[in-house]
This record gives sequence, C-alpha cells and structure tokens, in this order.
Amino acid sequence: MSMNSNRAYISIVSKILEKSMTLPLKITNPVNFEFEEYIRLNNLLATRNLSRLMWFLDFVTVLVKHLEGDRHMKCSDCAKKAYNEGLAPHHPLPVRMAAKTALTFTPSREKFMKGLFPDTMTEEEKYRAFRQALDLINPIRSSLWKYYEDHGVKNIA
Repeated sequence: MSMNSNRAYISIVSKILEKSMTLPLKITNPVNFEFEEYIRLNNLLATRNLSRLMWFLDFVTVLVKHLEGDRHMKCSDCAKKAYNEGLAPHHPLPVRMAAKTALTFTPSREKFMKGLFPDTMTEEEKYRAFRQALDLINPIRSSLWKYYEDHGVKNIA
C-alpha cells in the first residue's frame, strides 16, 4: 500500500469506528461492519434500481396496451396516458411537469412503428410482436411486484 492509500484506509476505518459508536449495535469487528455496511448499501441501491426498472416495465406495458387498444389514438396521447399510470405516481411534481412537456414531442405512430419494426412487417405482425413482448414481460413484472410487496419494499424510492 502506498502512503496515500494507507491514509485513506485509516480515514475510512476511523469514520466507520466513529459511526459505530453512535449506532445502537454492538460491533466487535469494524472490518466486518464495514463489509456488512457495504453489502447493505449495495442491496439498497440494487433494490432501488430494480424498482425503477419495474416502473419502466409498467410504463411500457400500459403504453403497448394503449397503442394496441386504440390504433387511432396519437402516439403522444398513448405515451402521456402510460406515463400517468406507470411513472407519474413515483415522480415529484416538477418531474411530472417536465415529462408532460417532453411527451408532447413523441413521434407520430408511423415514425414510432417504423423505428421499432422493419418495413417488411405488416401492421398485424407488429401488434402481434407487441403482444408477445407483453406475454414475456408480464409474468416477470408480476413476480417482481409480488416479491416486493411480500418483503415490504414496494414503495422504496
């Protein structure tokens, strides 16, 4: 270890020891505590990241349902409805306002579909692909939400 990295390590251990004195836990091994705290924080971050992925999957699910359910609805209207159902409940007001503004720039349905699918696919094939994607996503999404509910982490931010 270099002198600087040694000082950094001593500084980190000192801060952990200081923190441990204020915790209502009995910590006998500061190195073990450091590792446990690292694991706990990483699990929390992973849980938050996964919940954000689940919010996105909710958004995509609702978006596809609106796109398929009313094939004459503008893509931007489908996206706004999907945002309101899937993501808005998790965002503060300033983010909701910015998202509402951004969604007005959603491309037309034709451009959206052209960006996702090759020109050789028929409209029916495109919507069938959407349904197949939802058939794959929904069991995973449902299982994850159930797991979060069962373990009391559904509303983690």
